[in-house]
Amino acid sequence: MSWIEDILLPPHDYELEKLGLSMICDNIVNLDLLDENCFYTSTYKKIYKAIKTSLSTDFTVLVVATGLTNDDVLDATTQLVSKDSIDYITTQLHKYKNARILINWIRNLENQARWLDIDKAKDTIQKLDLIIQDIAKEKSTEDYAMDYFDDIGKIKKEIKTWYKMIDEYVNLLWWQLVVIAGRPSMWKTTVMLNFALRQAVERNVWFISMEMQVFELFDRMICILWCLSSYEIKDKRNNIDKIQTYLSSIMEKKLFIAENIYSLSKVEQYIVKNWLDICYIDYLWLIQYWDAKMRTIDRISEITRQLKLIAKKHNCHIVLGCQLSRSVEWRIDKKPLLPDLRDSWSIEQDADIVIMLHREEYYDKDTDQKNKIDILIRKQRNWEQKEIILDTKFSSYRIIDTWYAKKL
Repeated sequence: MSWIEDILLPPHDYELEKLGLSMICDNIVNLDLLDENCFYTSTYKKIYKAIKTSLSTDFTVLVVATGLTNDDVLDATTQLVSKDSIDYITTQLHKYKNARILINWIRNLENQARWLDIDKAKDTIQKLDLIIQDIAKEKSTEDYAMDYFDDIGKIKKEIKTWYKMIDEYVNLLWWQLVVIAGRPSMWKTTVMLNFALRQAVERNVWFISMEMQVFELFDRMICILWCLSSYEIKDKRNNIDKIQTYLSSIMEKKLFIAENIYSLSKVEQYIVKNWLDICYIDYLWLIQYWDAKMRTIDRISEITRQLKLIAKKHNCHIVLGCQLSRSVEWRIDKKPLLPDLRDSWSIEQDADIVIMLHREEYYDKDTDQKNKIDILIRKQRNWEQKEIILDTKFSSYRIIDTWYAKKL
């Protein structure tokens, strides 16, 4: 549905406003979390006022009170909202409201300046300063301490990969940005898929594949879950019953898959709408940014910074696939280091954890480290670096639980 407001500039988010109305209709106690000015769209503002006046969320009452069509009211009040997202929805709607208030005051100030009305301009500046101070109130140390204490008892405290050695030596938390990096053929996508499939048993996991088609991902997932070689599933037509069984089992997991989402705004909207716990993005250099003329190094820096903010804002664990520069190939020791990250200063700075992948047999066919993958923990806040070596089954893209770990 399109609105005439689309041609106007004040900041707003139609989807977020629908989520705000839906959380009120789901539990009218949430009515006090918002006010009329939190809604920019006239239709949604009418619905909020009708709920406020009648203190009722009954569908028939709202249709009569607003004079809107059944479809308009239904569309605005029946979105799925999780309890975990209520704080975010409330905060964001108030931010949009405050931004619109500031824009109106600044427009008043601009008009007064044009008419050289200096006295009124001074008065406007003073009022604007008070508004900004009121909007920008920060939590006290006591508030943060109480939040910290409350968080201790919450279930959503840490993330597990369900690989024993990785969970023992890597401190994965909900609001982190984790980078998994490696040269081509180092199994970046495969490692992320193995993690995602294990985590999707109990968490809502989203895997965004910008490099591979979803069909290819399904092939790999079938190989991983049932320990099949890629050759065994090549002839799909003659094994249609087995393939159907495999796909049914995959669909039972809490795993969302997408291949056509390239912008950060779509990523953020999907995280909020589907209450995602973990989001995998494969991979960094395929993410689009609105300013195509920006230098690559600045664009990458802005993307990683935005992903970090999205992770913190939505309490979502984001795992980002990343390429390494060719400098690895020119060294005798092929194990990657942090400086090998392309545009490393921004990626290294924004990431909470950097995991680098290495397969010795790719470079040395005679090595005794066959069917092994090195999980190199090159950065993690407050925890030590580790090298974790896991067994693999190359033909089925499968990573098997631990072999051993050693300190780097």
